[in-house]
Amino acid sequence: MWHRKMLIAAFFLILLAIPVIAFLPLWESGGRYPANALSPKPEALISGEYMEQLDAFLAERLPFRESMAEARARLALLEGRREINGVFVGPERLMENLPEPSEEYTRQAVSLLNAFAGSRRNQEVLLMLVPTAAEIYPEDLPPFAQSFDQVRYIQSFYRELPGITCVDAYTPLSTGRSGPVFYRTDHCWTSYGAYQGYSALAKSLGYRAASWDLFNIEHAAHDYQGDLCRRTRLGDGLQDTVDLYTYAYSGVVEDVIRDNGKNTVTYPTIFFREELDSENKCQVFLGSEPGVFHIRTNLDNGKRLLLFKDSLAEPLMQFLPLHYEEITLVDLWSFHGRLEDYLNVFRYQQVLFLLDMTSLSKEVPFSAICMEE
Repeated sequence: MWHRKMLIAAFFLILLAIPVIAFLPLWESGGRYPANALSPKPEALISGEYMEQLDAFLAERLPFRESMAEARARLALLEGRREINGVFVGPERLMENLPEPSEEYTRQAVSLLNAFAGSRRNQEVLLMLVPTAAEIYPEDLPPFAQSFDQVRYIQSFYRELPGITCVDAYTPLSTGRSGPVFYRTDHCWTSYGAYQGYSALAKSLGYRAASWDLFNIEHAAHDYQGDLCRRTRLGDGLQDTVDLYTYAYSGVVEDVIRDNGKNTVTYPTIFFREELDSENKCQVFLGSEPGVFHIRTNLDNGKRLLLFKDSLAEPLMQFLPLHYEEITLVDLWSFHGRLEDYLNVFRYQQVLFLLDMTSLSKEVPFSAICMEE
């Protein structure tokens, strides 16, 4: 009888210990948890946001959660599954499985872009939609994996934008696919892939791309495992190299100014090398803090570029500043507010939208470009 009582007591002790351990100030938290996870506001309780935050808090602090998640992923592979958390697990790389953007969202995006381009006075508006690794390396998809035809979608999207200069990204990336144009563990393109994109943009933007051999290449990190690794808890044997490109003749960037809406901070370079020691080493380009970025160079050619972006634009800043006096980057995902409060849009001769299909499939918000004249 006492054995049974001991088992019951142990069972309830374990049930009690799990939430207690979850709330202990373990060193792994790193201060990442929202302050209102433990001190909710009344409106959060009413809206249900508090319970969502508390669920996320407990899930992240659950003891052994990393080991359990990895074990679950490996069990799924043994069962024959080759897609985990929306990520295809191939033999040579991990690739995101994207849903095709809905017709309703596509019409809305086309309408907003056309309206923006139609309101520009003496400004050239350009768009580059970049397909993902699944389109460039289809042979690396696992057997029977199905991914929608991104090239067909992009071509159809472009046809609806008569007033915008649309730039083909698929051809240069596919041509350069013998090199690592995309990371194997992240959805972003590499510095090498960004160079291919830069070369594709050159003619449309009106300049000649700087030759490949005019850059010094630093292999800054060899052990990068990106977001797709974190989402699947897999990636044994898959590690990426993060490369930094610098112009061999001379540097042109003088100031990198980040404006977060409350204050501005100025940096001397686009490289934030401390990020190479972080989990997301790709943030070495312009850092991890969001904001509107103004990049000023030592050129005196009067050329200015306004770039609406997602995560692809940062590596391009190794190349584009070679041709402009000033470049301003606005992240469509993180930007909130009135664009007019940050900059005068009409100072820029060219406006570029640079987006990958990952963002478009997740319905990138175009609210930032809805502005009054």
